Amino acid sequence: MPDLVETLWSSRFLGRSQLLEGASAEELQRIASVGQLKDYAANAVIFREGEKVPYVFLVTEGAVSLEMWLPGRLGWRRIQT
Repeated sequence: MPDLVETLWSSRFLGRSQLLEGASAEELQRIASVGQLKDYAANAVIFREGEKVPYVFLVTEGAVSLEMWLPGRLGWRRIQT
């Protein structure tokens, strides 16, 4: 089984990311060397509003939605998908 750096690098995912557009091959390899691949189940909560999260998330496949707590009777509302 390939290691994480090989997986990220060989898939060229990092090089296709708009966030990393313009990064050199060396910079992309460094980022790949500290990255982690994680799978999340459908409808899983990755983090909640107000939580301190020491990560940057790059979505490789699928989609995420952003939900926000709105006061009063409104409750949780999806504001971005």
